[in-house]
Amino acid sequence: MANARRLAKRAGVGAVASVAVLGLAATIPTSAAEELQDVFAAGDESSTGEAAAAGEWREAFAAKGMDVMYTSLAAADAENVWALGSQYPDDSDTPRTFVQRYDGAEWTQEEVPADWTLEPEVAGASGPDNVWVVGPTADGVGAIRYDGTDWTSHEMDAGLTPNDLDVIAEDEAWLLAEDAAGETRAVRFDGEIWRDWTSPPAGTSQAIDGIDGETVVAVGRNDASQPSAALYDGTEWTDLEVPEVELPSEIASATFNDVLVRAGDDIWAVGYVHDLNDDDINDYWPLTAHYDGQSWDVTVDEEPSGELVAVEDDGAGGVWIQEESWDPTFVHHDAAGEVTRDTPDIENYDLNVRDLALIPGTEALVSAGSAYDEGDPDVPTGYGVVLASGL
Repeated sequence: MANARRLAKRAGVGAVASVAVLGLAATIPTSAAEELQDVFAAGDESSTGEAAAAGEWREAFAAKGMDVMYTSLAAADAENVWALGSQYPDDSDTPRTFVQRYDGAEWTQEEVPADWTLEPEVAGASGPDNVWVVGPTADGVGAIRYDGTDWTSHEMDAGLTPNDLDVIAEDEAWLLAEDAAGETRAVRFDGEIWRDWTSPPAGTSQAIDGIDGETVVAVGRNDASQPSAALYDGTEWTDLEVPEVELPSEIASATFNDVLVRAGDDIWAVGYVHDLNDDDINDYWPLTAHYDGQSWDVTVDEEPSGELVAVEDDGAGGVWIQEESWDPTFVHHDAAGEVTRDTPDIENYDLNVRDLALIPGTEALVSAGSAYDEGDPDVPTGYGVVLASGL
């Protein structure tokens, strides 16, 4: 998810930060334009044919009739992309691990042992021969790994609840999780086994991303109901001191859902401010933040239009941000500061998107999830779906 640039401004950690609250001030890096323009682009609903134009999202693969729902993604290069999920053959209540691979031309199902029950929760890849997937199994929690030839099973602490996974290299992968007591846990793969590692501060258990073993960032929400972030520098975790967000009420909270680390002085985090309105209905204000190595710029939208669930590099100096999991909108901030939006649509279906990934070496992105019958039918049906932009 991140490139190989290293931490450039380590001395800036903990510096005074600025914040723009409940306003749409421009807070993207200085390399981007100071003002954002909303440009709405029509989506490409087709699932076949040539790649959609840049910025347009389409259905790239539909697992119709396969009894599978996708829950995570891993992308290594243009010829190695995996959509991962669970299959329930013959109306069975026991899931079977399902792996679908894109080789640059077509999607094919990969063979894995028929008795694997791992339900892919998080996944990542540092190359076509180093793919990790972690999720619950019939026995607790487990991991599977692809080495370029075979998929193998690996043991994990059965008491963990995985939240996010970042695969940096063959000897560097991080799992961010919570234990049975709800405490934040960091587990690191060192090239041989997964080991308990120094955990980030409490409240940073939501998402993790890094570029090497000395530049890893975890984010979430702290005990003060404020967004939080911490940096691991190869030795210890340091609080990145996100400025407090003005909350609309005493019961409101602000959270980082996801983080993208492109360098120590180029970190994006996205999430939401949550509150209940007068009708006791949930309201979510989009929350966007950028860290330049010295301070954070944080923006909360003026209107409660939803939560931001994912942020990813666009391969060209900009970022993609996903709004909402259900019927998502993908927002593109290019390197010049122009903002475009696209809401993919599959006629008669509601979309639930679970993961977002850049295909390294390209400007193409993929997202995996499921399409369900529109509305609330008595007997709902659906299928796994892969969405793509530029693929």
